[in-house]
Parts: sequence; C-alpha cells; structure tokens
Amino acid sequence: MQDNLVYLNYWKIKELLKSGNPTFPLHRWWVSSELCEVEQVFFNQVKNRDTLLDVGAGDLSIMQKFQKAGYSGQYHTQDIGKEFQYNYTNLDQINHQYAAILCLDVIEHSQLPEGLAMIHKLINLLAPDGVLIIQTPNRRCVRSPLISDMTHLHCYNLPDLWAYLTSMDL
Repeated sequence: MQDNLVYLNYWKIKELLKSGNPTFPLHRWWVSSELCEVEQVFFNQVKNRDTLLDVGAGDLSIMQKFQKAGYSGQYHTQDIGKEFQYNYTNLDQINHQYAAILCLDVIEHSQLPEGLAMIHKLINLLAPDGVLIIQTPNRRCVRSPLISDMTHLHCYNLPDLWAYLTSMDL
C-alpha cells in the first residue's frame, strides 16, 4: 500500500507542477526560547484550535514556546524517543481527531513511501476544517539536508510536496 501512495494522483500532480508553482513566503528560523519568525506563523494558525497534536515532539520546546505564547488548548505529543514523556509513542495509538497537527522536521527521517504514509495517517487524524502543518528541511539549501543529519533519509522538495497535498483535494 505504501508504495502505491508514491504514485497516487501522479498525473494530476504533474499537471499541477506544469501549471507553475505558487509563490511560497520565505520565513526565517533560528534557535530561541521565544517563538522565532516561522514558529510565530505556525502559532498564528493553531492558537485558537482547541486540540493540537505535536508529531515528533522531540524535546518539547515547541510545546513550551506555544504555551508560553498563550496556547491554552489540549496539547498532545507523539514521539518515538525515550528521553521525554509523550502522550503517544506511535501514531497507531491515537483514536481521535485533532483540530491542528504539527509535524515539524519529521518526514525526512523516512523513505518516501513511509513518509507519504505518515502524511496520510496525519490527514486521517485531522478534524474537519483542521490545520496540518508540515515542516521539512529545504532541499534547495546549499548544504544538503541529507549530510547534516545521518538520520535524514529523504528530501521532500516544496513544489512536489505542495502538488502531492493539493492533488488530494483536502
């Protein structure tokens, strides 16, 4: 099933890409105890949502920043790591939908079929009119994301990821 997802809506994706890419805004990211520019964009999209799932919650820093910035909804975390305490260690454990889902710097740790399968799982966990935020390293960066972290397995370029999601008519 996962390999089939790679070619889901293949020709629709090709048509979308042929018609030109939308203009994507450029936002900066930096390490900070406060929300950086791109994190502020994310926060603005989720701040009024009553439930939020943070997939790949890592060191819980995004949760802490969002709560410090005023997020007061139900904030759940998922991560496979063992260093911190999470609500879930596996997406299959989750049996309800969320008004917002963050998936920041996670999909690049999977090969393409598994990464796309994860995106489909996230979409299924999203409530109607929910917000899904996916962040992944920039493939067009001078320094390849594959050499900056040995656990990065696949680069998802923005136009292809946009076309893939757009082709799903969400």
